[in-house]
Parts: sequence; C-alpha cells; structure tokens
Amino acid sequence: MIYFFKSFIFFISSIFYKRKVDIVFYYPQHFNRDESSQNIYFNHLYKCCKEEKKSFLIFEEPDRFSKIGRNNKTIPFDFVYYLIIFFRKFIKSDLYIGKILCKTFFAKIYFNNVIILSQSMIEVFRGINFDSNIFDLQHGIIFSKQASYVENDNVSNHIKNNKIKILLFGHAFKSILEKSDSSKYYKTNSHVIGLNRDPSKLLHTRFNNNILVTLQFTDDHSFMQNKILLNELEKLILQYPNCNFYLRDHPRFSSDFDINFLLKLNNVFKSSGSLLEYFKLCSLHITAYSTTTFEAAYFGIPTFFLTSLNKDFNMFQNDFNYVLKNDIKNILNNYVQSSLKVQEWEALFYSPFNKDKFLSLLK
Repeated sequence: MIYFFKSFIFFISSIFYKRKVDIVFYYPQHFNRDESSQNIYFNHLYKCCKEEKKSFLIFEEPDRFSKIGRNNKTIPFDFVYYLIIFFRKFIKSDLYIGKILCKTFFAKIYFNNVIILSQSMIEVFRGINFDSNIFDLQHGIIFSKQASYVENDNVSNHIKNNKIKILLFGHAFKSILEKSDSSKYYKTNSHVIGLNRDPSKLLHTRFNNNILVTLQFTDDHSFMQNKILLNELEKLILQYPNCNFYLRDHPRFSSDFDINFLLKLNNVFKSSGSLLEYFKLCSLHITAYSTTTFEAAYFGIPTFFLTSLNKDFNMFQNDFNYVLKNDIKNILNNYVQSSLKVQEWEALFYSPFNKDKFLSLLK
C-alpha cells in the first residue's frame, strides 16, 4: 500500500504543481532485474541524461504477480495504473483514457519524449501527449514473426498508429525488422543506439560440467507446450548424470506449472543468484529460445537449444542464424573455438552505446 500512497500523493500534487522534463521513462516492475532492484535496461540512459543535463521522470508500473522488488528511486505509477484498469471497464480506447489523464493528473506534467519498455501503455501516453516522441526500447530478442512488431509482413498497427519509434541494440535486429516489414516503416522509425557494457571476455576455456538452464515455462505457452518442453529437459538431464544443472526461472514463470520433481534429482539445483554469478559457474547454457543466449554468448558461453517447440519458436535458427550446430558433443569437443564463434555472432546484434545517436533522436 505504501507505493499506492506515494503514487497518489505525487499525482494529486501534479494537478496543482507544474513539472516540466525532457524525458519520461516508463517500465513495468518486473524489469528490475539486478541485485538492488534496478532497471538495467535504462541505467545507461539515466546516466547519459544526467551528464547532458536532460531532466527526466521515472514511472514504475506495478506488477502484483512479480516476485521482483520495487525500485525506490522511481515514482510509483500505482494510482494511475489502477485508475486505467478501472477506466478500461467502461472505455475501450486507451487513447481516450490518455486524453482524460492529460486533462487531469498529467495536466501540468510537460514532456517531449517518452521511453517505454515492452510497449507498455504506449496508447495511453499517445493520448496524454499527442506531439511527443514515444520510443519503445528493445529489451529482448526481436524476430520476424513477433506480433508486437510485425503483422502480416507489415509493421504492427499499434506501432504505426501511435507513431512509435524503436530503439535497438544492434544493426542485425534492425535488419530483421526492415526485411519483415513491406511497408518500410521501420526503415526510418527504428534506430540503433546500442547498449552500455564492458568489452567482452571469455569466462571459460573448457567445459566444467556445470550447465545453466534458463527455463521458459510461462503463460506464453499452452500447458501442453510447457509439458512437452519439460519432458525434453528431463530426458536431457537424465542423459548427463555427471553434469550439474542449474535451473533459472523466467521472470514471468507460470506458478501453475510444477517442476519441483526435477529439483529432487541429485544433479539439479535452483539458480537463485545473479545471472553473472551463474555465467562464472557454468560453461554451457541450455534453453528453448531465451534472450540469455545472447548474454551467454557475450562471455563466450555456447548454447544448446531444446527443440521440442521449434515449430513455433525457431527464431534462433531462422532469424538469428545461430552460429553453432545444435550438437552438445560437438560443442564440448571444440569448446574454445565454439566460444569465439558465439562471441563474434553476438557482436552483430549488440553494439556499444552510441550516446550521440541517442541524443540526436530527442526533441
């Protein structure tokens, strides 16, 4: 309740007190993914804005189903968020809801740019400020059949209708969008700004029998799809009894799906620390199609893919052209060579942060 109360106080005061900023940042709570509950996707943008004297507000959307903590350095969006949920019972258009907020709780909040994660509330913010730049910052993989970006070989209607601009990690992702969009919208409305990080390095020079498994048992799949994926994973674990498997839940892990029987096996453990901690521990990564494949490749850690859902989720083969053959024995027998190959492949998709490019896009 404390976050709702803080949110209520802020937005009530905004009816009376003027706030003018260059940028509004907006993201759902479940993106607070580092050890101190910070949003790692925005941190370098905050730093850039501070260095360049760009003023900003950070709104955090609540997620009552998330186990991830809140960020106390943000403004809780709770009051307005639940107000929007209420309005949606009577008003079908988020754009119109945004127009109502524009005349009330956002009447004296002035901004020219909005940067959003996961396209959350884009139509609401378009209604709040019709003339602002609204940017969707890439937070995961983007592939040719991703409905949130591409529909029937064209830019998705909600992107085009709300005049959304896309901020991308690398040129390979921009190429995927442009090739998938016959309308050519992404040619001029997607921009590569990269991301901030240190030069890549190899964490391992041999396979050490420790394997990180990033799970994808989410509500994005049907129960049967999750079951098929679980069966494949179980068979693989039983096939390698001398290896230690560390299972890491997806941020949106489905609580309705039980995998506790796997943790009763002697060589299966829960991954509960930071991702970097487990990259240092594990020299092989296994997943169905997780974004962690790129993060592992940054450190030279090869990925083996579970293939039972390949009919619907085969983007690493079809769109990203993953550089290694999906053969565990071949990967392990040529470990260093495999590591160097995945690092080179990853660099096509993730560029260093281009501060000047980012600043040039702002109003």
